[in-house]
Amino acid sequence: MCKPEGNGPFPAVIHKHGGIGTVAGTPEKTFEALAKEGYVGFSPIRRGTRLLSGHLDNVFAAIDYVERLPFVDHQHIAMIGFSRRGLLTFQDAARSNIFKTIVIMAPTAGRGRLGLDLRDATLIHAPVLLMAAENDTGSALSFAS
Repeated sequence: MCKPEGNGPFPAVIHKHGGIGTVAGTPEKTFEALAKEGYVGFSPIRRGTRLLSGHLDNVFAAIDYVERLPFVDHQHIAMIGFSRRGLLTFQDAARSNIFKTIVIMAPTAGRGRLGLDLRDATLIHAPVLLMAAENDTGSALSFAS
């Protein structure tokens, strides 16, 4: 977690990084950039399993944790998810109205067993930025199901 200087309250971003076994990207750099711009950045410790079962429970525990932080503006919480956590971010956003903004990057299909059910998009009440590259074969599978 990173936070800006001062007492807040600050808007918060829950960041769910990609990767299986190892972390994809550099969450530390993301958090430093968020703090520099006035946001609390938090990344829950994720399960080290390939199976996605239980991961949503971890995210809701992270949401509860962030909401209890005295320096967080509870009315301004966003979520960013990348890869498999992008898929989970979509599912989280369809199940919770707490988020003010959702960013989903390169969502994967969960090894073909789990895809984005775009009908669930009607349940999301926050602006969503969905990014998938044309040559991203994992994201292409997410939308095919």
